Amino acid sequence: PPKSCPHFFCVEEQDNTRNFAEMGRNSDKLYITQKEWGQDFGGKKANTKDSFSVNELKGLPFDSCALSLQPFKEPVATSQGIVYDVTNILPWLKKHKIDPITGQPMSAKDLFPLKFHKNENEQYHCPITFKIFNNFTHIVAIKPSGHVYSYDAIQELNLKGKPKEMKDLLTDIPFTKEDIIPIQDPNNPERRKLSNFHHIKLGIKLKEDSKDPLDNINMSEKKKQMLRDLNDKHTKEQQKKKEQAIAEGEDVGLTTVSAQAPGFTSSSFGGSTMKVDARDIVKSTDKKGYVRVHTSLGDLNVELHCDLAPKTCENFLGLCEKGYYDGTIFHRVVPGFMIQGGDPTGTGKGGKSLWGKPFQDEFNNKLQHSARGLLSMANAGPNTNGSQFFFTFGACSHLDRKHSVFGKVVGGNETLAKMEKVPVDGERPLQTVTLTKVTIYTNPFKEIDPEVKKEEERKKAEEKKEGDRKGQWYSNPVENAPKAVRSGVGKYIGSTPVAATAGTKRTTEENGDNKPNKKPSLYGSIDY
Repeated sequence: PPKSCPHFFCVEEQDNTRNFAEMGRNSDKLYITQKEWGQDFGGKKANTKDSFSVNELKGLPFDSCALSLQPFKEPVATSQGIVYDVTNILPWLKKHKIDPITGQPMSAKDLFPLKFHKNENEQYHCPITFKIFNNFTHIVAIKPSGHVYSYDAIQELNLKGKPKEMKDLLTDIPFTKEDIIPIQDPNNPERRKLSNFHHIKLGIKLKEDSKDPLDNINMSEKKKQMLRDLNDKHTKEQQKKKEQAIAEGEDVGLTTVSAQAPGFTSSSFGGSTMKVDARDIVKSTDKKGYVRVHTSLGDLNVELHCDLAPKTCENFLGLCEKGYYDGTIFHRVVPGFMIQGGDPTGTGKGGKSLWGKPFQDEFNNKLQHSARGLLSMANAGPNTNGSQFFFTFGACSHLDRKHSVFGKVVGGNETLAKMEKVPVDGERPLQTVTLTKVTIYTNPFKEIDPEVKKEEERKKAEEKKEGDRKGQWYSNPVENAPKAVRSGVGKYIGSTPVAATAGTKRTTEENGDNKPNKKPSLYGSIDY
């Protein structure tokens, strides 16, 4: 019958009706069983070979690492156009030494970096045509430069006309046709199918469970290795310091510290003491220190960063307080660079710290060798600070994180200029520049905050007052007790404490007012 006929079903509707009738398998039942629904008519199918081939049609996105299957951050590629994240592929190659996709032998030399470009919306696009990349864009990379373009741009501007020499569209680096690496080819989706990846076929995990906590942090392998090296270095230094403390005892600058009782009372612990290196005890403060350095050429007013480099400032202030620098000379002068002093021997090879032994460096991102007149520690290598220091004549950023900056000149720039003009023989000054003494104006490590001091005094006064009141209560608890004015309920209404009455009477007699006191009211001291 024709489809337009209202009295008959169309052919498609008749087919659907026939399928519905077959649900009962030529029976009279108007329902289907669970088995029939699962195998014949619908429901989730088992992961058979046919069903898996449907799921694998979706290939790996162009912006994902072929090893981790996650979006990449630092992409690199092979000559076959397989893209990896460098943080994933390098550990893999170090362990397996094969291409995780093809299974063929591979090394880090077979990789080259890729330079993807993004637009204002953080979308990957071609830097020439500004076409936004998607999973169906033909994307290629130029191997010598690493820049990634759409194939349309390369075909139109490089391949068209068959030029003798092709150049990169951004850098003009020459390349050949073999240097055009396909990253994504919509005409060849097989190469990006996950089922073809070697490491997926074999079920090899990208990362095995590791006890190293750095493996759970998302950072580059270079940074992780740097942190591991620093940790190893710190462990070795602590071990060396411990052995030195055991060997030398008090000579290392050890401080005796009492151990805390593990119970609520001191009787629960017999008590013990332990020796701690005084160089490891850092006094914290949020204030600056101020000193005046008196020299034979004039004075320098110096601000010390006690809040940012407390250990270094404590060392300098302690030596100044002891008069350690008095009469020393500046033994090294380099015009345009710095002037160095603080060595009692005047040779540049002497001087000890406040604790008698070298102490560790203190670095802070806010303290850089970026200006003239900065005060920094001289050393013979990492963590070898003693007593020697230097003032800079200009910026010297190459000393950052090698020498600890702990102060700056805030007055006496003319003196600093005189120091720079001192004649020298090599780096040895021909004119003697002497540090006569150092005057300390502010030492935050020994000063007490006035507000804290005032608060402590107030608390002591309150405690004393509370103690007096308690003592009075226990010694004479009825001294200020009120007296009954009648018998029965409310016998104390209208009464006043004895002490208050005596004080009132005494005040009245002093003022010469001898008027008789009013009779206490029934409702207290309220007068009408």
